Amino acid sequence: MAGDAGVAGVVLAIRRHLVEGCGIDRQAITVMGYRRHGKVRDRAGRRPSTGPAGPVRYPLRFDAVRTFQMSTTSKLRRDIRRRRETQAANREQAATPPVEPHAELRDQQRTLLAGIVRRDGEWVLGMDGRIAGQTPSAARVLALIMQAAELHERQGTPVRLVYSDALKDAAHAEATADGRDFEQFKVELAASLKRPAHS
Repeated sequence: MAGDAGVAGVVLAIRRHLVEGCGIDRQAITVMGYRRHGKVRDRAGRRPSTGPAGPVRYPLRFDAVRTFQMSTTSKLRRDIRRRRETQAANREQAATPPVEPHAELRDQQRTLLAGIVRRDGEWVLGMDGRIAGQTPSAARVLALIMQAAELHERQGTPVRLVYSDALKDAAHAEATADGRDFEQFKVELAASLKRPAHS
């Protein structure tokens, strides 16, 4: 916002020129006339002397116009910078693949013990705050988190496992496509995990 004070008539003329002639918003300009022609007094309250050319006149100052131009330029730069920052943040958010939560395993204190999300077309299994695995197999991650829940229960830790219908349907469809039901898939996966790895 620009502002200046001076001869009342001059300042008002400047404001009129800026608003009507230049199309600048009236709210963006603050002007104040504190001297009036023929009614000016010095600090002691005395009227200034009148010379041969008439009453003392004050020169026209363009500080208000210059200040307004500088303020407008600064505001434009700030607006451009903010717009670029917003656009960059939007591009970064658009480039980040969405993460869809599909399963949670929590204890009685609501502490998250394990979870499954879908990202970039794959199922991601997280346990103890770390990524335990990433696979296109919905049946595998669902079976693994179910085994984790059963293990906690056997160790005396009550837990609650919730999972989405999308994860359940994908896991069962995958098992059916392999010619077995999901329970069979779980048993076979558990058995394969118990077998010692070949050296």
